[in-house]
Amino acid sequence: QPLRPPVSSQGTAMADERSVVQVPTTTLRVASVLAHAHPFVRQVRTRLNAASHPQRGLFICADPLSIEVSRETQGRALRIMDAVVKALEASGCKVRPWEDYGRPGHAVVRGENLRFSLKEALHRTLHQLEDKENPRWAARYDLHPSGQLRFRVWWDDAGYRGHFDWKDGKKTSLEQQAQQMFAGFFHAAAECKAKREFLASAAQRRDEEAVLRRQEELKHESERQLAEQLHQAARAFRDARDLRTFIEAAKAMAHAARSETLYGRPVDEWKRWAEAVADALDPLGQSSEHAEDEGDEIL
Repeated sequence: QPLRPPVSSQGTAMADERSVVQVPTTTLRVASVLAHAHPFVRQVRTRLNAASHPQRGLFICADPLSIEVSRETQGRALRIMDAVVKALEASGCKVRPWEDYGRPGHAVVRGENLRFSLKEALHRTLHQLEDKENPRWAARYDLHPSGQLRFRVWWDDAGYRGHFDWKDGKKTSLEQQAQQMFAGFFHAAAECKAKREFLASAAQRRDEEAVLRRQEELKHESERQLAEQLHQAARAFRDARDLRTFIEAAKAMAHAARSETLYGRPVDEWKRWAEAVADALDPLGQSSEHAEDEGDEIL
């Protein structure tokens, strides 16, 4: 049945609230007595019962499931966790036990790895100094089990983190929120999928934009090189034109002076050599006569 996604640490769920997240119709009810417990829950119970050194009044178990509770709330916590695990498996999800610190216990919901835990909140009270206790080094507060249970579903995938929380309230116990907790797994899976698709789409857009930018850069570089070649050709054309003008002027000077040589060569030989130099420099490859004809036509 469709339910509104709960609020996570990131705000409202990434999955659009207007979209429908299909939640299995499995009914989750917390039993008043722990009977026929799930194997993982039995293992947790065994480890909690064997624990003898609580931390701030809480006995901690991470294998196979994550539970941190006092003796007073242990029974409730085990019954709630038992109901959650059984409901998940009844709806086709997989519950994986703790393997190592990099692979803690989690549920596989529609392909998404979701971690979950059940912990008892701590209550803070002012620390009462004992005899011979140095106030300079004493803690200001003492922490004690509060009896308030909190259930969390969280994820850390593809650089995206978030969580959904439920806790005992003044009017609503965690047992009464069990169905919402169950639905929260599926909303969390939808949020993970939506975020992954969003990140993949954003990455694809960045790649496409990078390709377009590179194409534009290559186009601008190509145009810059063509413009530079054009300027070089224009300069070479002007130099070739100036050479041809100089060649004609030098030949005319030699004839006026009745000189048979120019720069140590016969005038006609020097003229042919100089015109070859000008033709090699000219990007259009025009001879002096052709250049003059072209100039007349342009004019």
